[in-house]
Amino acid sequence: MGKTPGADPSGGNLLTRLTTVMKNSAGGASAKQQAAAVSMSDAGSSDFFIRMALGMLHDSKEAARREPLKAAIRAATAALEASSYETPITIFKPFQIACESGSPELTTIAIDCLGKLFSYNYWGKVAAGYNPTAKDMETGAAAEPRRHTHVQEDQQDDDGDNEGTQGMISFVIETICNGFTGESTDERVQLQIIKALQAALTTTDPAYALHGAILLKAIRTTYNIFLLSKSHDVQIVAQGTVTQMVQNVFGRIPKSPQAGGSASAANISTVAVSKASTLGSATHELGSQAPSSTPDIVISSQSGKLEGTKIRANFFSRVQDRRCELQALKDAFKVLRTLCVLSMKPIPSPEGTMDLRSQPVRSKLLSLHLISAVLSSHTYVFAASSVALNSPKSGHPEGQAITFMEAAKEFLIVSLSRNATSVIPPVFEVSMEIFGKLLLHFRNQLKREVSVFFTEIVIPILDSKKSIPWYQRFLLLACLQRIFGENALDGGRMLVEIYLNYDCDVEASAKENIWERLIAALSKITSQRSDPSVAMPSTPVLSSSYVSVTPGSAPALTTSNLLALSRDQVRDLYSTTGDTREIKRRGLELLCSGILRPLMQWCQSRAKKQSQAGADETERKPGDDDNDTVHKADSEGLRLLASDDANPSRASAVDDPAAFQNLKNRKQLMLEGIKRFNQKPKKGVQLLLDSGCIPSRTPRDIARFLLDTEGLSKAMIGEFLGEGEEENIAIMHAFVDEMDFVGHGFVDALRHFLQSFRLPGEAQKIDRFMLKFAERYLKGNPKAFSSADTAYVLAYSVIMLNTDQHNAQVKRRMTKEDFLKNNRGIDEGKDLPAEFLGAIFDEIQSNEIVMKDEAKAKDGAKAEKSNALGLPVEVDALLFGKPKRRDGPPDISKTTESMALKTEAIFTSILRSKSTVQKSTRKEADGANAAAAQARERIVTAFFSASHYEHVRPMFQLVWMSLLTAISTPLQETEDLSTISVALDGFRSAAYIACIFDMELESKAFISTLGKFTILNNIQEMRAKNFEAIKTLLDIAFQQGNSLGESWKVVVQCISQLEKLQIVGALGEDGPRARGASERSTIKRDQGARQSNRPTLLDEVAAEASSQSMTLSVDRIFTASAKLSGAAIVHFVRALCEMSWEEISSSKDREHPRMYCLQRLVEISYYNMKRIRVEWSNIWAILGQHFNQVGSSPNTTVAFFAVDKLRQLAIKFLELEELPNFKFQKDFLRPFEEIIRSNPDVKIKDMCLACIQQMVQAKSRSLKSGWKTLFGALLRPSRETNEPLVVQAFEIIKSIYKTSFEGILANAAYPEFVGCVVEFCKNAKFGKISLHAIELLRQSIGRVAELLGKGERHVLLNSVAMASTPTQRPDAAFATPSQTAPRPALSDEDASVKFWMPVLFGLQDVIMASELEVRTRALQYLFETLKLHGSTFSRDFWALLAKGVLFPIFDDLKHSGTTSLANSKFASKEEMLVWLSTTLIQALRQLVELFGTHFESLRFMLDGMLEILTTCLTHENEALSRIGSTCLQQLVEHNAQRFEKQEWTKVVELFERLSQDTTPYFLFFDMAQIPGADSQAQQSPLIDPASLDPELAFLKAPLGPPPDKREFQRLIGKCVLHLLVMQTLDETLLAGQSDTVFRSLSAEHMFRLTDCFDHSFRFARAFNKYTSLRTAIYRMGYMKQMPNLLKQETQSVTAYIRCLAKVSLDRSPETSMLREKTEKRLIPLCLDILSQFNSLDGDAKRRNINSWKPVVVIILNALMDLSDDPFSRHIKAFYPGIVNLLLNDITPELRVVLHSLLMRTGVVLSIIEEEEAYQPRSLASGDGTAANTDSAAAASATSAADDGADPMQQADGDDEARQ
Repeated sequence: MGKTPGADPSGGNLLTRLTTVMKNSAGGASAKQQAAAVSMSDAGSSDFFIRMALGMLHDSKEAARREPLKAAIRAATAALEASSYETPITIFKPFQIACESGSPELTTIAIDCLGKLFSYNYWGKVAAGYNPTAKDMETGAAAEPRRHTHVQEDQQDDDGDNEGTQGMISFVIETICNGFTGESTDERVQLQIIKALQAALTTTDPAYALHGAILLKAIRTTYNIFLLSKSHDVQIVAQGTVTQMVQNVFGRIPKSPQAGGSASAANISTVAVSKASTLGSATHELGSQAPSSTPDIVISSQSGKLEGTKIRANFFSRVQDRRCELQALKDAFKVLRTLCVLSMKPIPSPEGTMDLRSQPVRSKLLSLHLISAVLSSHTYVFAASSVALNSPKSGHPEGQAITFMEAAKEFLIVSLSRNATSVIPPVFEVSMEIFGKLLLHFRNQLKREVSVFFTEIVIPILDSKKSIPWYQRFLLLACLQRIFGENALDGGRMLVEIYLNYDCDVEASAKENIWERLIAALSKITSQRSDPSVAMPSTPVLSSSYVSVTPGSAPALTTSNLLALSRDQVRDLYSTTGDTREIKRRGLELLCSGILRPLMQWCQSRAKKQSQAGADETERKPGDDDNDTVHKADSEGLRLLASDDANPSRASAVDDPAAFQNLKNRKQLMLEGIKRFNQKPKKGVQLLLDSGCIPSRTPRDIARFLLDTEGLSKAMIGEFLGEGEEENIAIMHAFVDEMDFVGHGFVDALRHFLQSFRLPGEAQKIDRFMLKFAERYLKGNPKAFSSADTAYVLAYSVIMLNTDQHNAQVKRRMTKEDFLKNNRGIDEGKDLPAEFLGAIFDEIQSNEIVMKDEAKAKDGAKAEKSNALGLPVEVDALLFGKPKRRDGPPDISKTTESMALKTEAIFTSILRSKSTVQKSTRKEADGANAAAAQARERIVTAFFSASHYEHVRPMFQLVWMSLLTAISTPLQETEDLSTISVALDGFRSAAYIACIFDMELESKAFISTLGKFTILNNIQEMRAKNFEAIKTLLDIAFQQGNSLGESWKVVVQCISQLEKLQIVGALGEDGPRARGASERSTIKRDQGARQSNRPTLLDEVAAEASSQSMTLSVDRIFTASAKLSGAAIVHFVRALCEMSWEEISSSKDREHPRMYCLQRLVEISYYNMKRIRVEWSNIWAILGQHFNQVGSSPNTTVAFFAVDKLRQLAIKFLELEELPNFKFQKDFLRPFEEIIRSNPDVKIKDMCLACIQQMVQAKSRSLKSGWKTLFGALLRPSRETNEPLVVQAFEIIKSIYKTSFEGILANAAYPEFVGCVVEFCKNAKFGKISLHAIELLRQSIGRVAELLGKGERHVLLNSVAMASTPTQRPDAAFATPSQTAPRPALSDEDASVKFWMPVLFGLQDVIMASELEVRTRALQYLFETLKLHGSTFSRDFWALLAKGVLFPIFDDLKHSGTTSLANSKFASKEEMLVWLSTTLIQALRQLVELFGTHFESLRFMLDGMLEILTTCLTHENEALSRIGSTCLQQLVEHNAQRFEKQEWTKVVELFERLSQDTTPYFLFFDMAQIPGADSQAQQSPLIDPASLDPELAFLKAPLGPPPDKREFQRLIGKCVLHLLVMQTLDETLLAGQSDTVFRSLSAEHMFRLTDCFDHSFRFARAFNKYTSLRTAIYRMGYMKQMPNLLKQETQSVTAYIRCLAKVSLDRSPETSMLREKTEKRLIPLCLDILSQFNSLDGDAKRRNINSWKPVVVIILNALMDLSDDPFSRHIKAFYPGIVNLLLNDITPELRVVLHSLLMRTGVVLSIIEEEEAYQPRSLASGDGTAANTDSAAAASATSAADDGADPMQQADGDDEARQ
């Protein structure tokens, strides 16, 4: 070898050389073509080298003394001259002799030539097929005996793999290797050996490559040179060469073409699995055949010979390639196995563990580094599969192809388990590096192995503090950080898959919750407190075990590059104590950079790719191409793992997040059930059954669960199974039945039986267990004993023996003879064999039956105790030479060794169990249980690959509290900024994870914790770390703003306090800022004294707070608010509003309070104003409320600022066009209204009005829905007492009316305009403004009517329709015209509602609440409008008006009759009387007139009007009653001809009801109930009331008691009302010349009305006849005079007779029947009245006579008006009474009627002629007629009735005397 690259001790030249060599060897795949292209010139070059070497050997001094060498040189030279290559041994012989000569010079020349010949493939060409014989190999030289190496061991298992290379090439390699004789070998020889072996391994012809044992021989020789050489340069070259050799061996295996050149084993496995069976069978066939024995291929085609030749050639080529691949695979396996064996060699002595330069340590390090290099660069090899890799030891079925990893992991995992617990730092580091690569690339194939490694090595090392060296824990944290952190995306995916496959595995125990336990351990490390009693190490932490290491390359393992550890360093390496700060920092880095950051980055990557692709790879169809899957894996850099490797039974599952969440929940229930069982077994079993963890309640299922589930307390299992209840016994029997004792010895069976539970202490329980055990044992071994009783007794005896022999409390132990004696005759009276019992005794005596856990505890108690420094006993003795006591806990060496042995035992158990499962599967495959067996295998080996980032959510929820504790502790304890930076980075990652999954509680916890560390509220304690926390919080807010939710409050609070801190820093500045100058002056006064104490600290803090980076961090949050989501911006704004109010509230007493957040609110309003309106509405709902609150502040500065900013925002907002049908402007401008309403400061209100005026002037064209809010705001000042404010507001309204009235109408704001004007009308304090307002309202009516009447009607109605149609969709504001549904135009009815209803309602409101003059005008304008425009109103609109406008005017009428004003709007009776006498009377008349004007439209109002008139008619106010009577009469008269039958029915019913309700029934009462009625009865006997008038039904019923005086006085008014009702009815029926009402009535209605008169007459007559009752009322003091109802009697009968007479005089044909009926009523009534009148005593009853005279006149006139026929029929009956009238005083009217009647009688009875009859009458009374007389009589009767004010006091004066 030429120049040795060993000058650089760091190994840098080694790396360069290795890289170059590896690149040059990459062309090995085309070796056959290169070999075929070798020319004869190459052969000539080889001859040249041979001749040169032979010449050098011949010229050497050493050769002169060696005759055999010279002879060989001559023979070789002759062969070369003759060009004879048939005997290559002749040419090789001199080199062989030179190598065995022992001369460094000769050996160097010979090996150098041999190596060059390998470079030219000389031996492959010239020695093909030549195999040297034993004679050829004899040289006669005295060679050293061959060293026994591992290669010789491997040759035993070679299996003929060296075919093709065992010839001449093997002989040459053996010769070269034998040139190295050990440490004493010359350095030049060593280098030449290395060079030659390297040339031999890098041959370009694969047919002559080294294989099998000779390959291992070459590698081992180079390996030994590295170990034994004392030269640094040789060690460097040897390490590089052996690395290149191993890489070359693995590089021979070609990459699968489907892998696309990827080096990922996972990618290859994805493709290789589907081809495994085919390729495996092919390689198996090829491996068993020689090329010469390949069968011919039959070609059935016309050109059979030619095509057959081509196909045969192709077949031979493929066979040769596959043979090479197969051989390369076997070589790689053997090399890896050898490296694993070398790495497992123990280090012989304690000295070796401390001397890193020793050969055992270097050997272990080199083998481990080679394994690591192979795993890094040739991962695809481990996915290759072949039948050749399947050995009988693997446990796989014969002939099945297995993967390289399946074959190699038996050695690889054991090697890893032995070295991963090493206390030697470089060994531990490279072991963890190997574990990381296995975890990265092959975790899908090593599921159970990874679990064991974590649970038995990684987590125990992290958890242990007293038995594990501190430095080992320190290194482990660093290694884990590299494993998970350096491969960010793969690290995140690894963590997720660890969670899925272990923490979510229901079959796994709590111990296998790797994710949860790992985080808990790291949290414990990070949050541990430093123990001040523990001394820190005096030496610095060992950063590296090497003098120099080039980053990115393997370290040079030379003796000069490895450190020589000092005694202190050795002590520190083995000590369990160390610098707590360093290990906490490492743990923090692992948590933040190795766990949280990879998880975050993986979530980001997966979320981004899912959003781009729309679906994940796991959603691909089953038929998708494998190539596409591999390509995706490479492009994403995630190294997707195949869950199906070479094992077809391996399950492939989809990682559905919901399914895994269910699995995790189920596992948690399982663990909770196990925990409950270990406390209270019955409750635990019940919980497990209820949760479904135990499949069913059958004893077998419960027993299986107790037998197979890990984590259950053995003692509790024994207690539960030993209970005497029937269920427990059944479960115990099923439990024992699950055990198989077939073929087991008795003690072994009993030992196995007692391992499943802890035997309880009660004898009864033990007895039940032993009985069942004996039965089960005898069933499996029927020939063991004669009966189960024997087994039972013996089992009990063995238990007693075990206790006796191993219980420390037993002083006299049982002997073998005692044991034999105790068991005599137990086999049904016979003795068991003594040998059998003796063997049992010996076994129990030597090996106690004890549970495995207890055995481990006992072994631990016997171990040696470590010293105070935690050093192993051997190390401590070596360092200090002091023997240590051996009565303490195990030392570190034993701890790590036991950990390694335990892990290795578990791995071995896994391999054995897998082999057992596979064998059982093969057995069951032939039967019906094949599917079940395969299913069990899939369950055990299924590995789930993570593709959904949603898995991170439950992972984080599970451990977030531990994470929070871990990363927050350093912020409290340390001031180191680098540590703080790591912790804050963890906060960023944790916050991202919590936010991306919307975990509100977790997000709030991390953000609030980070906010607390800002401590901005305590400036004096602030440090640099607090500012870093502030920056981190702001950074999180900027990046995760969309997911912060309520945590925005923490961010905003930080920003506010930061600004306050900036103000403190600006106190000393000369130039005040535009914002905050006033705040500085205030704070300066408040903090002056405190600032003077520590000016330096405050200056520093304020300077940092005011730094540019901090300012930019804050500003970008607000500028980026426009990019926040709709929900996020709402949370942000809400937090700002809350903080703004806190700022204002805390400084409200200052002259200039803080308004920083308020200013920021204005800014983000500008930024977000162009958002979609739905989002802006949500924002403004909060902002507007805050402006309401701030604008109403008692601090004028705050309120002015708020109003001014609100004005600016409003002007800006109005620039945005608002589509119809939305109300964003209305909501936006509402704060103006609220501020005017709630702020009592006139200045603020004045400013609000000024702002409104400015908006109206500048943006009136843009205003739409905002008009409504503006009018709402202008309405508020109308109620003020400040005249300038009221005038200003009204002037704005007038201005709006003049300039924008059409816009108001078009935007459906007319109701609000009217409401606003109405409020000004109602302002009682400023009457002038009220009058102007009512006039403005009237003008608006005219303009509305004008606009509706013009051609713009439809345009106006359509615009109103658009503005008032309710919104159907939130996004309608952004839809295109084609997307929005067309809206129908408003109809006339809608126009009435939209335009007329507001103004009419407004006028009605003015009428009800304004001053007299204003309401009078309003009343006038209201009815004028209704009369003028009512014809255009629909009936429905009229109904609405009647109910809402017209009838409510008379609502106060209902309460005006009461004495209380509680339900009335009036403050006093006088005010009510004014209302009734003015407005109400006018309204009533106007209403009646309106009804007549629009009768057809208002016909439906009749009921309401009649009700109002009834109320008026019966009112206690006489004037109102008269008006009500007049209006009722007017209503009926004016509309009589238009009334229909049902309407007449309502009118008739009204009069009937009035008549009935006003009849004074209270006047009749039971006189027997009057006090002193008995004495009165003696003076004047009582009469029966029913005899007074049989037609009155109420007199027939029992009468009630007399009312008291007060009640009587209250009810007496009914008499007056009744008279008024009768008078109204009389005037309504008989008024007018045309008798319109009378003629419009039907007969039915006429008689019903006349019945009212009849009933009133009879009632009054009965009362007047009941003289004793009248006298009693008088004597009771109720009346001053004796009461009577003479007026009611005469008035009612008068009206009754007139009505009947009118019917009788009707001569129309349709009334003929009515006349007869009328005459039957009229004639008897008239006769009765005449008789009664004639019976009156003229002197005593003058007043009664005068009252009845008009009635008599009417009767006579009615008789006079009869036609001749009825007159002649009835005159005879009347004649006596008529003649008797002459006996009384006769008035002129009566005289005239009597004269006419007598003359008519004479004519009818033919006493006189008709001409004679009329002559006297004309002489007597000029133009008088009967009709005139009748009218006069009626008027006289009415006048007589009205003479007295009280109808009860119209009685004659002698009534009392007569009684």
